[in-house]
Amino acid sequence: MLRRSKPLTIRPSGLSDAQDGTNAFPGAMTALTNLVPAPTTAGLFIPRPASSLLTSFAGFNNPGQVSVISCIGERIYGMIASDRNIGHDEPFIYDINASAFVTISGITGPNTPTTQSPVGDWTPPVIAAITATKIIFTHPGFDGVTHFFGTLDITTYASPAWSSGNTASHALPAVPISVSGFNGRAYYAVNNALYFSDSLDPNTITNASQVLVLGDNQSVTALVGLPLNNQLIGGTVQSLIAFKGAEVMYQVTGDPATTNLALNEMNVITGTLAPNAVAATPYGVFFVAPDGVRPISFQGTIGDPIGANGKGVNNPFLNAINPSRMCADFNENTLRIAVQNGSISGQPYQEYWFDFSLKHWTGPHTFASSLMRSIHVGSNSFVTAPVGVTGKLFSSRVQPQLNSTYTENGTALTWAYQTVLLPDNQQMAMNKVTQTSIALQIPANLSITLQGIDEVGNILNVVSITGANVASTIWGAFTWGAAVWGSVTGYFKQYFVPWTAPLVFKQMSVTATGMSEAGTAIGNLYLRYQILGYSLPF
Repeated sequence: MLRRSKPLTIRPSGLSDAQDGTNAFPGAMTALTNLVPAPTTAGLFIPRPASSLLTSFAGFNNPGQVSVISCIGERIYGMIASDRNIGHDEPFIYDINASAFVTISGITGPNTPTTQSPVGDWTPPVIAAITATKIIFTHPGFDGVTHFFGTLDITTYASPAWSSGNTASHALPAVPISVSGFNGRAYYAVNNALYFSDSLDPNTITNASQVLVLGDNQSVTALVGLPLNNQLIGGTVQSLIAFKGAEVMYQVTGDPATTNLALNEMNVITGTLAPNAVAATPYGVFFVAPDGVRPISFQGTIGDPIGANGKGVNNPFLNAINPSRMCADFNENTLRIAVQNGSISGQPYQEYWFDFSLKHWTGPHTFASSLMRSIHVGSNSFVTAPVGVTGKLFSSRVQPQLNSTYTENGTALTWAYQTVLLPDNQQMAMNKVTQTSIALQIPANLSITLQGIDEVGNILNVVSITGANVASTIWGAFTWGAAVWGSVTGYFKQYFVPWTAPLVFKQMSVTATGMSEAGTAIGNLYLRYQILGYSLPF
């Protein structure tokens, strides 16, 4: 016997690893692919804008894979494989405001590092501005005999000069893994130790005592600065966090000049194997640990993984292929993390985005980055080097602007919206959907495809909805307050979903897919379904 039909409202809120909506947070979604939260309305999602080409390295000799980027002021500094010195990376500077490269003198074959393989685990090169005029490059391709790290001298800003070598007075014993500026000194990670330069001179280590040994022989994998809130004296105390593999972290504070240099092991057994996925944010430092994305607060405490147990996204990071290839950064109030996801068929490269205002994830986003860094000049955005795209840098935003486009590197963007399995009726009985509607804004003549899919992947029904033309508003020919103001590509309203047959299921998910275009928005899903008078089929 049929029971009275009941309504169910799905208010999408964020991406989740959860499979079953019965045990997930309200509005948990399996996919919000290439969708971002609308800035106007909670539970409403709009297509993200396409990445736009920033530069294709015109003038470089057969430009290849970009191996490192860093945005400092209005310039992007980096290294790229090229045939200028075959088999080597060369440094570059791209001026964002001028949309042009800055010529660097002093580049030779011997003083540049050999290019690493673009696949498999690697040791990511690192760039750090130590002083106003000296920028240090570490790269595992330096020969370790004469050349240990690179120095870009920008004393003459329009005519920067490149050189490489080792520290004077006391030389580094091996090619450094990483470098970071701290209290005006360069801190070089060499095996399990941090060698620190003289103040304001990254190329000199005067005393043999200018070294901190970090425990056992496990090498340092990443360095990041973290300002600490000082509750006793107020203000902040600068610190440097050193990661040693996946299990150990150290904190450096103070300086020899003020006789308060200190090294302390942090009281948690975790770390990172993803040096490029350590990101400083206004909410602390975030890093990808073996058990997910963890925060380090400004009090120096390490938090639990965010998004674990279906509360968000965690599974792709647990199953990362080559963790050292992951990358992340923060901008537009969003933490973006790129990963090769080994937990699904085909092991695709994907990005997952965490919105700090809403505390929810979106994704997986396509056109994933092999490198990304935030830009704060001209517009808040990211500069990216996408996976599989050589000799190009792109600019990428989270929220669309008036001039945003939706074709990315020659490919039209599409989006996907999919619920987790709808909550179980807990009656040990089957269900039948009798009515469905969905809140949409669809540009004229654009079609959106909807599917009902049961828990084993069977497609129950497929239909489409097409946006209607919107009449233009003519000045003087409308009632004030009763007409659409501004540029309109469609109305936001509830659309009836014209299923061609009833949907019978125990649990199911609903998907919607379409082409990305300005004026598209998707929100609440409304279903009316009956609990049927029979139990699960055998």
